[in-house]
Amino acid sequence: MRTLVFGLALVSLFACQKKEDYIKVSCPSEKQMMEGLKKFNPELYIKIEKVQQFEKVPLCEVELWAGARYAILYTDPKAKYFFPSAFDASTGENVSAKKASQQRNLPKDILEQFEKHVNFVVGDGKDYIYLITEPKNEKAEETYKNLLQWAKEKKMKIKIIVRPGDFNMEGYNTAISALCKKQSFDQMLKSHYDASADCKEGRATLDQNMKFINAQMGLAFPNPIIITSNGKLWIGQLNKDQFEALLK
Repeated sequence: MRTLVFGLALVSLFACQKKEDYIKVSCPSEKQMMEGLKKFNPELYIKIEKVQQFEKVPLCEVELWAGARYAILYTDPKAKYFFPSAFDASTGENVSAKKASQQRNLPKDILEQFEKHVNFVVGDGKDYIYLITEPKNEKAEETYKNLLQWAKEKKMKIKIIVRPGDFNMEGYNTAISALCKKQSFDQMLKSHYDASADCKEGRATLDQNMKFINAQMGLAFPNPIIITSNGKLWIGQLNKDQFEALLK
């Protein structure tokens, strides 16, 4: 109720404000924003890109990476309240959604975090793509087979991060056995769970990958997920034309 009343007060303030008025404010620091946002989701990776006054109103616009998603939000000068969107009253346009929807590649420091979770590298070449996938997933395996052929034509490597889906226990257990046996990824796809090959290291690797992809990067989507070396993100299956477009 308090937030609603505060929001209505802001609307009234802006409605009464003359167009030529300019209410200058000092925006919160990146540190203040980080501290506030972490209270909502402590595990989500947050990177503040910019904090600046929003046009000529007493609000601050914050550009940030929330995991692997680029986002825009608004706050008061003391970072006491957060507003997820702003609408242009003259057009009805969602200003924040328009800015956030513009194509932005994942920055280098986020890509470097994905690199730490790579389990297998398939193929040769200087260029590469990341593939987040799992065994016992027909669509993900089909995408992998296609990528093998396309990457070979492009002389690219496929860096594979094994991240089983939450409900794919067969894939999770199969991956554990393959990691513990130190099998290749192709062998993993053909294998099955072996109770005699169940090690703490294998479980820890998968659990860390799942936490990183799902919680820290906010990519709790079904496999496959593809990320190019320059930070373009694709979720789901794709055809060759879409793959070609992704690399441009």
